[in-house]
Amino acid sequence: MRCDRDAVKALSSSIVFAGRRMSEVNDHGKRFAERVAGSWIRPRTLALLRGHQARGHDVVLVSASFGAYLRPLGDRLGVDGVLCTELAVDAVSCCTGGLDGGNCRGEEKVRRLHEWLAAHHGGRDQVELWAYGDSAGDLAMLGDADHAIWVGPERKRPARVTST
Repeated sequence: MRCDRDAVKALSSSIVFAGRRMSEVNDHGKRFAERVAGSWIRPRTLALLRGHQARGHDVVLVSASFGAYLRPLGDRLGVDGVLCTELAVDAVSCCTGGLDGGNCRGEEKVRRLHEWLAAHHGGRDQVELWAYGDSAGDLAMLGDADHAIWVGPERKRPARVTST
């Protein structure tokens, strides 16, 4: 059975985050980022990231993950930008449980990356884009890249991208 990942993400964010103070959500995100940066990032993926940074390339994390998790991870990794799914916040700084702007996957991921590239480099056509992906939500971004690299499980690798 197929499910709508955006609907599942919206429902899960409502169940987990609704009514929580954003300071609590952000603290949880910081702890999560410490664990991910400390031990969950594949060594080869980290080496690729560091290689791009050493060559002076901008590195941008573009993910359907929540900003509360991804921004602290981006800070720990020293990347140039973070584009992600944001949680909606009410007037008293509590999470509503909804998404602010939708899930950052598929075409939404490409749109946000193009906006970032326009703001920082004059547009997509001004850069040579390397994109690394590990899920179906990355396929649109990988299709837009000059160099599309699959870093996920080999058994799930799309036919049109290379593997590392």
